[in-house]
Amino acid sequence: MHNLSNNYSDTFEDGSLLIAEKRFNIPGYRIIEQIGRGANATVFKAFDEKLKREVAIKVWNKHGDKRALEETIKIASLNHPLVINTYNFDMINNHPYSIMEIIYGQNGKNWLKEHQSIEKRLEIWKLYSKSLNYIYSKDMIHGDPHLGNILIFNDVENIYNYNQYKLSLKLADTGTSKFFTTKKKTLKRERKIIIETAERLFEDQRINLLWFLPDNLDHKIILSILDNIIQFIYTLNCLIDYDRKAEISDRIVNILLETPLFNLDEVLNQIKQNEFPPTERIIRKLNFKLYNMNFDQLMEAKTTIDEDSKLIYQRRKEDFISKLKQKK
Repeated sequence: MHNLSNNYSDTFEDGSLLIAEKRFNIPGYRIIEQIGRGANATVFKAFDEKLKREVAIKVWNKHGDKRALEETIKIASLNHPLVINTYNFDMINNHPYSIMEIIYGQNGKNWLKEHQSIEKRLEIWKLYSKSLNYIYSKDMIHGDPHLGNILIFNDVENIYNYNQYKLSLKLADTGTSKFFTTKKKTLKRERKIIIETAERLFEDQRINLLWFLPDNLDHKIILSILDNIIQFIYTLNCLIDYDRKAEISDRIVNILLETPLFNLDEVLNQIKQNEFPPTERIIRKLNFKLYNMNFDQLMEAKTTIDEDSKLIYQRRKEDFISKLKQKK
């Protein structure tokens, strides 16, 4: 495929593309404005003269032109409400471009700069996880699932989901495996980006201190672990109901034991800072279950997490990780 010159640049003028100072018209489409630019391509809003609708046109530059067709085939094969639709791929004088649905929103990086509430960030994580699980069910990976490739928009009519915030997202650009030297490195990158996305979405929750994520686990397992762990963030921040103290305490303890990868000191620190649910209640129920005590011994359970309690939890953590690795 033709490589563009080092002076390559793309823009638009009077509804046409200007590539390396040469004017090109894409038949049937009028370019309106630039709406995004990345390392490998520029995206324009355009008007489809035949179907009388706005679309997005992605034009690859010299850094991305070799991967353009493979990337487009990959994302076009994914038919899901949380993945952007692709309508066509073509070339114009050896410059690759694709026609896609247009999303009236912003990428995840810019969205996050607007100091979004914890509730909205939790909703975006839920949709992000759902979209990736769909891709993994097809025995594929996204390849580049960072916040810049998540398009977040206000789903006013709740077409794609029915959450109270009327938010939705679309996964955009996919990575292409041929640009990584080995499958192992490709999967490692997928795993790394998923973890980084969780850390960026919930940076204020000090998640680097909150839990330990094991190395060398499958990207699907890591996503599942993060789903469970982020339930702790949801429970601690969004289920403040003083009439349900016992129920919510049980829920937190169950999360800690079902996914025993937490730093218990940080967990207790965050619970104390939130002042709900009562820390003593959490500790007693956690010790009760760690020590496999009988039901009538609940009130005898310790109300501190001492070194013995941490040692038992550490053993659970090691057993949990060992079982996960066996699933690989």
